Amino acid sequence: MANGFRDYYADLGLQPGASATSVKAAFRALAIQHHPDKSGTADTTTFRQAREAFEQLNNVESRTVYDETYHYEKRRAHVDLAEEEAFAATRTEQYAAEEEVKRRPSSPPPRKPMRKPGEPSWSYFNGKAYTAWLERDDAWRKRHPEQW
Repeated sequence: MANGFRDYYADLGLQPGASATSVKAAFRALAIQHHPDKSGTADTTTFRQAREAFEQLNNVESRTVYDETYHYEKRRAHVDLAEEEAFAATRTEQYAAEEEVKRRPSSPPPRKPMRKPGEPSWSYFNGKAYTAWLERDDAWRKRHPEQW
């Protein structure tokens, strides 16, 4: 799921708070049914999930920690999944994102330096102020291709 929560009880087909003997029995039943050597299939996903659930729930310390956060994490995972399903890759969301980019205020273009009265054109176009403006203007146009 989105936040990494796995329902180990559901993987074993048990209710939360099941006893250690029922955890062991459920794992053995799933292992017999889904073990790659017994089932003859190359897909080991179910077996690995059952083994991971058994290892988590069989250890007293890890099971205590898991049980303490079980209901909170399950509820959070359910809400995260519902939000993802509700808004995942909808055209409305894409359109809103595109419109947001269009509405964002763009920075104004850099101001061209003023030519001094009586200044020769060669001096103006080769001067530091004009060449620095050319560089700033070029950088601005690259950042704002929608303007040109």
